Amino acid sequence: MKTTISMIAILLLAAVSVKAEDLYTVSDISVRQRWPWSKKVDIDFLVSLPPGGNPTVGVDVTVMAKDGSTPLSISQSSLSGDISLVGPGWRRIVWDPTVDYPDTTFTQFNVTLSVTRSRPTYMIVDLRKQLGDDGFITYRYEKGIWNAATNYDNCYYCFVMRRVPATTSDEWKAINGGNDYFVLGSPTTEYARNSSREGPNNCRLTNDFWVSHIELSEGQLYNAGTGSVQSVRRAQRSYDAMRGTVAQGINWPSTGHAVADGSILKVLRDRTGLEFDLPTEAEWEYACRAGTTTPFADGVYKTTYTDADYEASMNTLGRCKTSGGTVWNDPPYAYSPNGWGIFDMHGNHNEWCLDWMIDNVNAAQADPMINPVGPPSSGGNTRAVRNGGATSSASGCRSATRSHAGPGTAFGVRLVCPYTDPAQ
Repeated sequence: MKTTISMIAILLLAAVSVKAEDLYTVSDISVRQRWPWSKKVDIDFLVSLPPGGNPTVGVDVTVMAKDGSTPLSISQSSLSGDISLVGPGWRRIVWDPTVDYPDTTFTQFNVTLSVTRSRPTYMIVDLRKQLGDDGFITYRYEKGIWNAATNYDNCYYCFVMRRVPATTSDEWKAINGGNDYFVLGSPTTEYARNSSREGPNNCRLTNDFWVSHIELSEGQLYNAGTGSVQSVRRAQRSYDAMRGTVAQGINWPSTGHAVADGSILKVLRDRTGLEFDLPTEAEWEYACRAGTTTPFADGVYKTTYTDADYEASMNTLGRCKTSGGTVWNDPPYAYSPNGWGIFDMHGNHNEWCLDWMIDNVNAAQADPMINPVGPPSSGGNTRAVRNGGATSSASGCRSATRSHAGPGTAFGVRLVCPYTDPAQ
């Protein structure tokens, strides 16, 4: 919930603490607001290379802010300047407080700078090349959204994967008030929620992972060697076709990430050398929310909602029942992405998750749940489905909405795979 306080000025404390990896040291930090001509805040600091350090390796700088001892949530969209691939020298990060706290006065503002080895934001797998070829896998280090990801090649010839940070990372904690978890499910007051299925539960994910920036397309499957349709339209496949059946000995979570010979995921793994899979429900919702706690990933907050409010969000985020028609002719980038540049997380096609479906995902009452994988079985023999579809109501496309279906049903697919550091 937004706290509204009349903003007059922001008082900045001079005392700033810093922690850094051995790669670089950070010193001589100053924090100043451009008041009265601007509310923007300049964070200046000196990055130095230690003896024996590698000058070709850059670092990412994370800003963690507090007002006194109260953690603040600082979004990536509010920051600019020397954030990613930073090398030695005097550097500056600019924070625009009007993005995150437009009506708030801070009287004891202070920051901590966390320095980590630069990690790529995007991984691009070019299916026009072969595994082992130069340029088959490339990386981009944009700190925000890579706008060029929305071209034709990247929904037909390539897999574009967005890195999603672990909730234990400083990168996440900086935008989540210092907390090392996210809230899985919906607030108890959320309009049209299913109280038996939507928690809420605190959930901790301890590893970064890659997630595809769009729903799997027919063209991507064609160029990977496991499809026949040469089109950018969204593909629909069954859970069993993607992974293999229980009769074949494939049964998440008991058999882990194993997939059957001849399955679509086995073809994709052999073609790319990457352990592609479906996301767990926790991974899916975390990637969908991108730091938001509102019904949709657009971050629109109201004290009360109506169906019309939900439909207004869906007008920009994805197709649902109120917009009518079919999704086959919608271009992949017809709707707005979330804050991490991931498209179509609301509506268009239902999307498979790995987990067996049960209503209460936290019967053990863990707080937090840590890397949940779902139950060992489902009484109804159904797997979890997220996202909502073109025939769903707007409320059925919320971030927390959970559904389910038999594994032979054809639905949309969003790929994930473990994050590995290309520098190692």
